[in-house]
Amino acid sequence: MAVASLCKSFSSKLYFTPWASIRLRDRSHPTKQFHHPDSHAVQICHIWAGTTYTNSKLNEQTELRDRKPRHPPNVFIMYLQNVQEQIQKENPKLVRKEIVAIASKRWKSVDPEEKSHLAMQRKELFKKYKEDMKNYLDNMTPEEMKLEERKKQQIKAKKLKTARRELGMPKMPASPFCCFMAEHYPQYAGEENVTQIFKRLRANWNNLSEADKEKYTQQSLRRSETYRDEMERWEKEMMELGRFDVIRKSTLLRLAMGNNPKKNKTDVDDL
Repeated sequence: MAVASLCKSFSSKLYFTPWASIRLRDRSHPTKQFHHPDSHAVQICHIWAGTTYTNSKLNEQTELRDRKPRHPPNVFIMYLQNVQEQIQKENPKLVRKEIVAIASKRWKSVDPEEKSHLAMQRKELFKKYKEDMKNYLDNMTPEEMKLEERKKQQIKAKKLKTARRELGMPKMPASPFCCFMAEHYPQYAGEENVTQIFKRLRANWNNLSEADKEKYTQQSLRRSETYRDEMERWEKEMMELGRFDVIRKSTLLRLAMGNNPKKNKTDVDDL
């Protein structure tokens, strides 16, 4: 597997530093984390997620997406679509962001009657969208339903991940192998590509005795303790902000059991 397919290679200025790590979720799903030396930012590259998409599957998803009715834009976007060409003519050098800013200022002074007219148009578009969506759902095959549900779950997971990152959720602690990687990667850097280095270090790790691995196990345990403390503080802060949507399910379940000691496991699972 080429380096470019793993992490867009080093063309995007990614570097493996002593602080870098590789976290293995399981043996079939290794995840590489690349730390830029000038920041604490981490870019993650999935080597293999356990799912292979053939051309036929991709074609099915594309066809399904093309047939799905598009949600109508909101009233301001409809207004923007009407005026952006004129704004562009008046200011040919403006970029998209600047055009939107000008339209936003003009929108504030638009006649209420015009806004009402746009709102009525949007209402009609939404009515048609609901009808088209109903027909679309009624005519979906079981396979298409699975694809649609999978897409919804992917979007939901992506939004959750983004929200947690923006709210400063602590990062998972490095595993013992991650700690080993961070220490020994620099001696191979530049000699081989990322995949070869990973294989070499994995083999070296497997050849270590349990006594030699203990050093890295202790490092991982210390980081895990720090992570638990940081997560406890972060989740407490999220509760105070009312952001229960970003809190881990396991934490919410523990809270439910603690607040309702008489509930059994079945009751909690149904929450």
